[in-house]
Amino acid sequence: MNQTTAQRSDRPFPTETRLSAGIMTEVGWLRSQARSLHSQELYKETVTEEWTSETTRQGKRNTIDLLNELHEYGFAWSNIGRMIGVSVPALQKWRKGKIASGANRNRLAGLVAAGTLIQRNYMVEEIASWFEKPLVAGCPVTPIDMYARGDCVLVFGHAGGHLGPEQILDSYEPE
Repeated sequence: MNQTTAQRSDRPFPTETRLSAGIMTEVGWLRSQARSLHSQELYKETVTEEWTSETTRQGKRNTIDLLNELHEYGFAWSNIGRMIGVSVPALQKWRKGKIASGANRNRLAGLVAAGTLIQRNYMVEEIASWFEKPLVAGCPVTPIDMYARGDCVLVFGHAGGHLGPEQILDSYEPE
C-alpha cells in the first residue's frame, strides 16, 4: 500500500459521502418495501381473479347441487348461512327447491368456489373443519369469521401460508 492510499483510509469520509450513503441505504429499503407491496397487490389480484373465475363456473350449477357440495364438505347449515349472509330457514327452502335470488346464488357459488380452490390449490382435505379451526390457539378468529366479513384474500392467504397469523389478524382487526 502506498502512502497516499494509507492516508485516505485513515481519514473519515466527508459529510457529503456519509449523507449520500445514508440516502442510498434508505432508497434501497424503500425500493424493497415497494416491491413487497407490489407483490402483495399482485397476489391479491391473482387470488381474486382465480376465485371470481371459479365462482362464475360454480354459478352455472343448480342451487341444490351447490348446497349438497357444501354439505359434503362437512359445513354446518348455520356456518353456511353465516358465511353467505342468509338464515338457515332460507337454506332449507332452497334445499326443497325454492329459487335463490341471483345475489344469494352467487354468494353460494362463491363459497363452493372457495372450498374448491382451497382443496385443490392448498391440499386441505377437510374443508369445513379447516374453516372452523382458529388461526392461533387462544384466539377465536377462524376462516369462517374472515369469510363472513368478506375477507376472502385473507382466507386464501392463510390456506396457502402466504400470510402469517399476525399479518392476518392485523388486517382482520387492526386494533
